[in-house]
Amino acid sequence: MAKKKKVKNNRTAHKSVSNTTMPPKDEVVVISTKNFSFESVKVDRFSNYLKDSAQFTQVMNTLFYKILQEVQLYNFKQWLSGNDKSNYYHFHRVEGKELEIVRKIILKYNTKRVIDFEFDEIYQCGVDSLRVFFIKDNPNIMSLLFLDPHHLVCPSKNYNQNDTNKYSFCMLHLERGQC
Repeated sequence: MAKKKKVKNNRTAHKSVSNTTMPPKDEVVVISTKNFSFESVKVDRFSNYLKDSAQFTQVMNTLFYKILQEVQLYNFKQWLSGNDKSNYYHFHRVEGKELEIVRKIILKYNTKRVIDFEFDEIYQCGVDSLRVFFIKDNPNIMSLLFLDPHHLVCPSKNYNQNDTNKYSFCMLHLERGQC
């Protein structure tokens, strides 16, 4: 029978990889959904009705697996100043004409929160064609307001989809014309 030999490990352990861009836990952006509804609305030239269930799946995938996961990885200052995601994500405060459109949309939703449009800070975060609108409740709490899946609040010839006023698929009821 062979003798069991002990092998001596002369290698030193490597320090584990750390993510230095991750802010302390108390500074990470927290997403609140207390003012959010999946209900689709039409206001002036804005509509967040979708074409069909396939587009709904695409929008939800972008929302949950791209935007909401990434927003929570950085603190608010990092998002405003730009970070390694700044080339991939579109993030800015809503002002001017766009703020007036957002105000009309929020009033259509009848949110529980009273919003002071002169003092409250409303932000847009987007990737691909989906734009998500938030209100900054606290230094690290962003309250989700509504979705703009067609990039209509801040129009762009390069990114807007055509014929969105003909869409009737409601994100809340998952049916055509049910909102």
